[in-house]
Amino acid sequence: MTGKKKWQDKMADFWMSAVVRRRWITLSVLLLLTLIAGLGLIQVEFDDSWENWLLDEDPVMQDTERFEKIFGEEQRNFVLVESEEGIFNPSTLEYLEEVTAALEEHLPLVAEVVALPNMPYMEIADDALRIRDLIPGAIPESAEELASLEKRVQDRPGIFGDMVTEDGKGTVIIVSLQEEIPEKVYLDVEGRFNHLDQGETMEEVVLAGDVYFEDRGGMVEFGDPLMLVPPALEAILKEHTSPGISPTMAGMAIAVYEREMVLTEEMSTLLGLALLASALLMFIIFRGLRPMLAAVLVMLMTIIFLFGAQGWLGIPLAMQSLIVMMLAMVIAVGYSIHFINHFLREFLETGNRREAIHQALREVSWPIMITAITTAMGFVASTVIPSASIRIVVLNCAAAAILTYFLVMTVVPLIFILGRDQKKLRSGSERNQAWQRFMVRWADLVVSRSRWVIVGSLILVLILSFGLTRINISTDTHAMIGEEMDFIRDANYVAQRLGFLYSYHVLVELPEEGMAKQAEVLQGLEEFEEELATYPGTTATASVNDLFREINMVMNENDPDYFRVPGEEEVIAQYLMLYEMSEGEGLENWVDFGYSKLNILVQLDSTTDETLNRVLEVGERGQGFFPEGTEVSPVGEIAMLSRSLSFLARGQINSIAVALAGITLIMMLILRSIRTGLISMIGNGLPVLAILGVMGLAGIPLDILTIMISPMVIGIAVDDTVHYFLHFKKEFERTGSYREANRETFRKIGKALSSTTAVLVLGFLILSLIDIQSFKYVGQMAALGIFAALFADLIIAPPLLLYFQPYGPEREKE
Repeated sequence: MTGKKKWQDKMADFWMSAVVRRRWITLSVLLLLTLIAGLGLIQVEFDDSWENWLLDEDPVMQDTERFEKIFGEEQRNFVLVESEEGIFNPSTLEYLEEVTAALEEHLPLVAEVVALPNMPYMEIADDALRIRDLIPGAIPESAEELASLEKRVQDRPGIFGDMVTEDGKGTVIIVSLQEEIPEKVYLDVEGRFNHLDQGETMEEVVLAGDVYFEDRGGMVEFGDPLMLVPPALEAILKEHTSPGISPTMAGMAIAVYEREMVLTEEMSTLLGLALLASALLMFIIFRGLRPMLAAVLVMLMTIIFLFGAQGWLGIPLAMQSLIVMMLAMVIAVGYSIHFINHFLREFLETGNRREAIHQALREVSWPIMITAITTAMGFVASTVIPSASIRIVVLNCAAAAILTYFLVMTVVPLIFILGRDQKKLRSGSERNQAWQRFMVRWADLVVSRSRWVIVGSLILVLILSFGLTRINISTDTHAMIGEEMDFIRDANYVAQRLGFLYSYHVLVELPEEGMAKQAEVLQGLEEFEEELATYPGTTATASVNDLFREINMVMNENDPDYFRVPGEEEVIAQYLMLYEMSEGEGLENWVDFGYSKLNILVQLDSTTDETLNRVLEVGERGQGFFPEGTEVSPVGEIAMLSRSLSFLARGQINSIAVALAGITLIMMLILRSIRTGLISMIGNGLPVLAILGVMGLAGIPLDILTIMISPMVIGIAVDDTVHYFLHFKKEFERTGSYREANRETFRKIGKALSSTTAVLVLGFLILSLIDIQSFKYVGQMAALGIFAALFADLIIAPPLLLYFQPYGPEREKE
C-alpha cells in the first residue's frame, strides 16, 4: 500500500470515528452551531457604499476624509418637480413651499432643503447688500408679481438653468442631509424594524416624527439611518399631491436604497430557485430523496454558517454578496455529488451501509480536501487587488469552500448512515451501467480522435485569444445595474431634465494661508473650472467664484456683463466684508477659515466610462492653474468609484496569475509530476480564457461584478481537475496503461464530473434571472467557464496524457 493510500485511510478512519461512530454527539454539535449561526444571520446588515471598495490607506480615501474634516460630508438628493402649467404659477409655488416645509419637519437626518421659494437671493437695499429668500413672504398671486418673479430668476445665471429647467416647467428641490450621520437611531415601532419592508409603518413613523437619536425606553434600535431617508421622502411626497404636478426622486442615497431593495428581493427568489433546481437535479441524477435532502441541507447550512458569522462579526453584506451565496450553494452540491456517487456505487454492490460510507470517505476525503484548499487559494489570490470590498468577498468565498468540505464530510455521512443494510445486491445497480458504458465509449472516442482534438483546441484558443484583446473595463454603474430598472430610468430622466444629478468635489490646498483671497488664485480657479467644464459628462461647476460673480453683478445694478470675478484684491476683500455683514451663509462650504483651501463642486449628468475615466486626471491637471506647492485632489464617492475601477484590470491580471501559479504548484506536489501538474492546469486556464475571450467578442465589459467571474471559476474549475487527475494517476498505477486508466477514470467518476458540472451550470444560469444586468453576465459567463473546465478535463486532457506520458512508459500486460 502506498503512502498516499495510507494517508487516505487515515483521513477516512478519522471521519468514520468523528461522524459515524459518534454521530449523536456530532449531530448535537451541528445543531448547536446552526442555532448560533442563525442568531447571527438575523443581525446581518447591508452596506453598499463606495467607501467599502477602497482601503483606508488609499490616497483617494485619505483625501476624501481630509476634505470632509474641512468642509463636511455633503449628501444631496433631488426631487424634480414638473408642472403642466409651468413653475411660475401660484399652485406650483405653494406645492414647493408645502413640500419644503414637510421635508424640513419630517425627513430623518435632514440638514437643509432648498427649493425655489426659499433659495437665497441677493439684492441691494438702502445701499447695503441684503440676502433674503427668493419669495420672502406670501406666494405671489397676480400676473404682474409672477412675471416679476420669473424675470428675477431668468436674470440670475445661478438660478435659471440650475434650479429651473430651460422650458420653465420643471424645478428641483435639493435635500441636503446632516454631515455627521449617527451609527444608529431609535424608532418607536414594534418588533424588529426592517427598512426594506416598511410599508405603512414607515409612513406613520416619519409623519409623526418618531425618529430618535437616543433610546427613550422600549424602542427599536436601527443601525442604518441613511436607509430611512428614501422611503421617508417617498412617504412625504405621497402626502402632498397636486393636480398636474409630478415629483421624481433621484440621488445617491435613493440609488443605494433601491439597489438594496432589488437585491433583497432577488436574493430570496434566487435562494428558492437555486434550492428547487438543485433538489430536482439531484433527484433526477440519483433517483432518490436521500441524496436530494443531503445536498439541500449542506447548501442551507453553508449559507447559514457563512452569513451568520458575518452577522456576529459585524461585516455587512453588499451587492457582491449574492455571488458568495451562489458560490456556496453550487460548491456544496458539487462536493456532495462526489461523495454520494462513490457511496451509492459501493452500497449498491455490497449492501453494507457502514462499509460504503467508509469506502466513499477513502475515495473523496483527500480529493475534496485538495479541491477545497485549491479553491480557497484561487480566491485568496484575489486579495492582491487593493479593494476592501473585493477582499471581503473573496475571503468569504474561500471560507465557503473550506466550510463546505467539513459540512459534506459530516452532514452527508450522517444522513446516509441512517437505514438498514441490504442483504443482497439491488437490481438498481444496473441503472448506472448504461451511463458507464457511454462514458467508456466517450473515453475511447476522445483518444482515437486525439489529433483532431488538439488541432481544434488550438483553433479555439486562437479565437478566444483574439477576443481577450478586445475586452474593456466599464465604470458605468447605470449600465451595470441595467437601464430598465425604474430608479435608473428616474435618475437618467432627472439628469436629462436638470442637466446634473451626480457630483464630485475637488479639494484645492494652497501652500499658504490667505492665498484664496488673491486675485491671481481666483483667476486660476476660474480657468481651472473652465477646463473641468470641457470634460465628458460635466455640466457645471461651482466654487467660491460663483459668490463673487453674483455679488459683483448685484453691486453693479444687476448688469449681466458684471457676472464675473473682479480682478482687484481690494474689491474682493470688500465683497467678503459685505457678505459677512449681510449675515450671508454658505461661505464655509467653499473656502476654509484660513483661506488656504478651496472646494470645487463638479456636477455630472452621467457616470459613464468616458466620464469617470477623466476624474482621476483632475489632480494632475489642476496643479498647473495654481501657485507652486498647491495640491489638487478629486474626492467623494464618484472619485472613489473611479479610483476603485482604475485598478481592477491590473488587479485581476495579478490575481489570476497568483491563483494559477499557486494551484499549479499544488497540483505538481499532489501528482508528484511537473509535467502532469502543467497538463492539469489546462482545466483551470481554459475556463479563464473562455470567459474573457467570449466577453471580449460579445462586448461584455469588466465591472465591479463581472471582475469576480475569473477568480471564482478558477476556484470552482479545480474541483473536476483534481478528481480527474487523482483518479487517473490511481488507475494508471493499477493498470499500467494510459488508455485503460482513462477508460476506468471515465467509467468511475465520469457521471460525477458531468453531474457536478450540470448542477454548477444550472446554478449559475439562475443568476441570469436577476434583473441586475451584470449579475446576468456573471451567471452566463460563470456557466460558460464551468463547462469549459469539463471540456478541458474530459476532451483535451486525455490525448495530452497519452501523448506526453507524464507517469512514465506503460507496463507490459502480464
